[in-house]
Amino acid sequence: MNKKNNIFFQQYENCVICEHNCQVNRKFEEGFCRTSDKFFISSVMTHVGEEKIINPTLAIFISGCNARCNFCYNSETAFNSTKGVEVSPKMLAKQIDFELAKNPKIETVSFLGGDPIPHLPKVIKTVSLVETKTKFVLNSNFYFTEKVLLEILDYFQVFLVDFKFGNDSCADKIAQLPNYTEILKRNLKILQKHNQFDKILIRHLLMPNHFDCCFVSVVDWLSENLPSVKFSLLDQFVGKEKLSKSEIEKAWKYLENKNSGSLKII
Repeated sequence: MNKKNNIFFQQYENCVICEHNCQVNRKFEEGFCRTSDKFFISSVMTHVGEEKIINPTLAIFISGCNARCNFCYNSETAFNSTKGVEVSPKMLAKQIDFELAKNPKIETVSFLGGDPIPHLPKVIKTVSLVETKTKFVLNSNFYFTEKVLLEILDYFQVFLVDFKFGNDSCADKIAQLPNYTEILKRNLKILQKHNQFDKILIRHLLMPNHFDCCFVSVVDWLSENLPSVKFSLLDQFVGKEKLSKSEIEKAWKYLENKNSGSLKII
């Protein structure tokens, strides 16, 4: 870690990593994410259920999250930041090197959760300590500050952006993420501005009864502002409400017809 990144690491003492802007010392206090300065991993596994361009990936599931999605299928880990095993970046880097040596077919290493955001400083340190040549994927809701985004650009080969909501009302009501669309769109534009477009992979989870307000809004904005961006539609929603077959068919038809050629469907 160079001096610049050591300064980034100190944000645990006055946390403004994400846009909740809690400004707490996480050694002694909890902010919105209820995540301390301790780094817990719930599991490390080779995963083939992701998009083809990153499969197979070594998935590092980090405990904790800065969102509170009411449909979260992984809430036991996402909402419990001490779930699993406490590690240091050095320990995790060694485990990554071990797993990559054991399975040479692994194409990428993915940091996900929950969400990696609360522990981005330690994720960055981990990446810098891995000795094996590989590609790193940040799988995140991207609800972090512009300053943080600029700090991490050089560490990842894929930014898997979970573009969940098409408007602020849904984002705030469902996930407690104020000003979500402004922040996420700004961060995507920053990636584009800094020649990171080829690294971007957008993922959108189709939600029941959110076709126009979220799915269409996300797809239309991307088509107009990030044409030809890589896009992955997930239709395996898990929650109290069920996603209907007709909603799924309607979404795929929308992508095929209205937006044919404007997005690169993965």
